[in-house]
Amino acid sequence: MKFKTGTILAFVAGLLLLLHFALSSLAIFAKSPTFDESVHLAGGYTFWTLDDYRINPENGNFPQRWAALPLLFRSDIKVPLDSSHWLEAKEWFFSFFFLFKSGNDPDSLFIPAKFMMLILSLALCVAVFLISREIFGGRGALISLCLCALSPTVLSQSSLVTSDLAAALFFLLSSYFIWRNFRTVNISNTLFCSASLALLFLSKMSAPIIIPFYLLAIFARLRSAEPTICEFRGGRTVLDGQGGRIKALAPLILVHIFAVYIAIWASFGFRYTQVPPGSPSAAAVALQWDDLAKGEKDTLDNAIIATDKFGLLPRGYLHGFLYVKKHLGKRISFMDGEKSNKGFAFFFPYCFVIKTPIPVMVLCAASIFLLLRLSNSKSELAHLAHLAGLAPLAIFAGLFAIFAVSSGINIGHRHLLPLYPMLFILCGVLGDARATGRSRWIKALAGVCAVCLAFESVAIAPHHIAYFNQFAGGPRNGYKLLVDSSLDWGQDLKELKKVTDRMSVSGKSNLYLAYFGTASINSYGLEGFISLPGYFTQENFRIHDYGSGTYCVSATMLHLLYYQDIFASLKFPPEILFDDSFDKLQPFVSDMLAAAGKGDEALAAFFRENGEEFCLRRYRAYDLIRFARLCEYLKRRMPDGNAGHSILIYKLDRAEIDTAMRMKVSF
Repeated sequence: MKFKTGTILAFVAGLLLLLHFALSSLAIFAKSPTFDESVHLAGGYTFWTLDDYRINPENGNFPQRWAALPLLFRSDIKVPLDSSHWLEAKEWFFSFFFLFKSGNDPDSLFIPAKFMMLILSLALCVAVFLISREIFGGRGALISLCLCALSPTVLSQSSLVTSDLAAALFFLLSSYFIWRNFRTVNISNTLFCSASLALLFLSKMSAPIIIPFYLLAIFARLRSAEPTICEFRGGRTVLDGQGGRIKALAPLILVHIFAVYIAIWASFGFRYTQVPPGSPSAAAVALQWDDLAKGEKDTLDNAIIATDKFGLLPRGYLHGFLYVKKHLGKRISFMDGEKSNKGFAFFFPYCFVIKTPIPVMVLCAASIFLLLRLSNSKSELAHLAHLAGLAPLAIFAGLFAIFAVSSGINIGHRHLLPLYPMLFILCGVLGDARATGRSRWIKALAGVCAVCLAFESVAIAPHHIAYFNQFAGGPRNGYKLLVDSSLDWGQDLKELKKVTDRMSVSGKSNLYLAYFGTASINSYGLEGFISLPGYFTQENFRIHDYGSGTYCVSATMLHLLYYQDIFASLKFPPEILFDDSFDKLQPFVSDMLAAAGKGDEALAAFFRENGEEFCLRRYRAYDLIRFARLCEYLKRRMPDGNAGHSILIYKLDRAEIDTAMRMKVSF
């Protein structure tokens, strides 16, 4: 029985998509919510149900709404609208209490939302396949799909309730359809292009990166020797002259702009104000805008504020855009053991080299080499006009790479995600017989690399966020090189529960946890852990001394990456960071710890005698410096285990604790 080539192609593509779905599903059930997912899901749900845009306006409206769609069919979800966090528009605290402390089951909210995001990830894989097939044919498309479906980078974001995956999808579709629409003006191309651009601008505030590409596409079309085709109502017009092209493109550009403009207004309920009229939170939300509009302003800041002044766009959209603009470059970065307030010039190239599987880099290099060889052979190039379809992807990839390298926001490898689909499509050239001829080594190379990639992606599952290649020493070495969303994004509370249970860590052993994330540790069975300092306020805070036991520390907290932010949030003076503060605080805190050791009544008496607020402020300052010393010691010591490679586990005795407390700390 013979099978047609198309049938085999569809079967293999289906298997790859099924494997992508399976690997992503493992993470959906095995992982706790990452740092940003709580505000995304809370934002999406309140957008739909309350027509209120106070939560998370700085991220895309579309992915938040998309993720929250399954929740609209439930009537049992409790929303704490009477909480001070909602009334004061404190998005992080509200999201925490809504999802974890209001009687809702977190998994029942997050799991369906994550499957909604997985649909977008599958759409990205399909888009890569179809575009690659158009350029390189079926075999090339399978190579591209294999790289996309099994990419640890894509899999790490495939089910997360965040905006990165949606942005990657619509950057790809926008760049493809802009080029296509300018070449052939018809209703279908115009609709797809307009929809892609609209959804891109609703997915992430980095969408304006597409504008330079759009302008270059216009310039290329006007300068191209290839005619522009207009198709309408069965008619077909060929436009060779520049004047005719301008007449065709001008209304097309207006349609694109109008589509984006209407989509933005529609996503905010065609209402200018961020909260409904008469909302008791109107003043609090307005104050947040005023704070953003203060201080030094550049041309773009003034343009955003002027747009708001004349009501040209919804306040919610402009609030998010101005927030992102104001916070560009204001995040502390970590790379290879070093921290920087200004970012690193080679942060993203470094991320690419150590977070991209070596088989993928080999295929990218082989593809570029092949294309360069073909470009130097005029006789071969004459038969390869179809490779011009790579032009828009190559141009966008170049522009995006320039933007990434010049960006001061060096907090995560995920920000390179829009670049990867372009590279996967590029690798499709290795499956194009018109380009490779009868070369057996190319087929062998593609096959070996695909098998190696499949092995790596399956082996690391479901810990794809923590993937590091062999150049980096693998995922176990990742915490020394990159942190935050490149490794440790709060996703491993469930894994920590499994690992500590498996290690038989229980009974009288003290359990400590320094967690970098916004999920509730108690919601995932970690009630027995004492909370050490973390970026976000957690349960299980108590006055306690360090004792021998098991210390579980998120990689981001280990490197004290955002420690100055934590001090600032508690309004401690800068001098509290110096080492002599620890010695000055120690006698008073020792008395407090002694009282705590005698029981709650003794501690309450100590608070009454000295003032509870006075005591707690000094204890928190002492606790932060004490934890910093502990981390300084732990960085010099190998972990005894880990949870998903992102939370490091150390078993410490009394002697090691004493040694740690003598460490010198540099912030």
